[in-house]
Amino acid sequence: METSEIDAVLNLLILVVAVTFLARRFKLPNSVALIFAGVAAALTPRIYSPYIPPNLLLAILLPPIIFESTLRLDVKGILDDANIIFTYAVLGTIIKMVAVSLFAYVFLGFSIIEALILGIAIAPTDPFAVISTFREKGVNKRFRTIVEGEALFNDGVAVVAYSVVVLIVTRGSVSFAETMRISIVAIFGGAAIGVVGGYLVHALIRRIDDEFTEIMIGFLLSFGIYRLAETVMASGVLATVAAGLVLNYQIKNKGGLSVRAVQQIEVFWEFVSFIVTSLAFILIGIYLNPLILSNYSLSIIGLLLFTMAVRYLKIRGLSKLLSILTLGGLSDDWCMGLWWSGHRGVVSVLLILGASSLPLPNIEEMKALVYGLVLGTNIVWGITAGYAAKRCHLTIE
Repeated sequence: METSEIDAVLNLLILVVAVTFLARRFKLPNSVALIFAGVAAALTPRIYSPYIPPNLLLAILLPPIIFESTLRLDVKGILDDANIIFTYAVLGTIIKMVAVSLFAYVFLGFSIIEALILGIAIAPTDPFAVISTFREKGVNKRFRTIVEGEALFNDGVAVVAYSVVVLIVTRGSVSFAETMRISIVAIFGGAAIGVVGGYLVHALIRRIDDEFTEIMIGFLLSFGIYRLAETVMASGVLATVAAGLVLNYQIKNKGGLSVRAVQQIEVFWEFVSFIVTSLAFILIGIYLNPLILSNYSLSIIGLLLFTMAVRYLKIRGLSKLLSILTLGGLSDDWCMGLWWSGHRGVVSVLLILGASSLPLPNIEEMKALVYGLVLGTNIVWGITAGYAAKRCHLTIE
């Protein structure tokens, strides 16, 4: 790495420290503050910002963020509420993809492929900021598990759908049978690789009596399992989710690590997640182009209002469906709380940046829409997350 690149990374880390301090001092959402700091950094000539290709960014930023979330999750809670979580993560994500795609095709004049890519990029939620606020407010653990579970698995659904559409664009045409084969390999192959990797790593660290080596093995697992899955055309996101959940479950139920080792692993991954997520939000700000946003401001506002409305109706409708099928459901307060957790973030930006290399005539408008939606949802829902916790009675166990 060149000296200028090292300086750029150090600049961003210093910026993270300064912005985080100020955000907490003035009680502002950290994600929003970091995004605006990234915009300021991009507009300041003296602050050199590194350029990292979108595919590399996805491989660097996504695995540790996902892995840390899986280690923190209550696996038993995921299993207990699997009906709710997977309904929202799979069916809910598909509904959002279709709705946004239709909006872009009918009202914005995008081609079918452009509309699909936009719908896929906008579909996954990224509730990191709101979850941080919910933890501080003592929000119900089960509710947080549902929110995080939805976000984890809808990332996987969106990335798989994105890969299929990109393949169609690059090849020109793909048969239905080929599309199904690719999807099955991506979903089930990714999950299988992750499960096997999680079990193997747990078996290995049980035989190692060195806390730092155990931490390093887990760190390598997060990146290695993602890379392995992507190499064989499986979903790296789903592989990382599966590996983290299996390792989490095995550690908590089968043991093999001392209490001190478990505490050190938790602290290490919280720190890694803080650094990576902070850098991700700053990079979102760096990639934001205020001029592009202003050029498409009306479209951004229209899409923002539309996606908020669709998420509200989707959450209400699916909750009603689950109740009718006696598969669970959410109270009115929890439906509102889940609606309030609909941020867009890192995954959305990385997917639309990855699409920049495709022959799409409206790619600049697509990027503006995604950037605007990320910024808008983080401002609207991020600033009001504390109010939502009280308004929706989410702190009641």
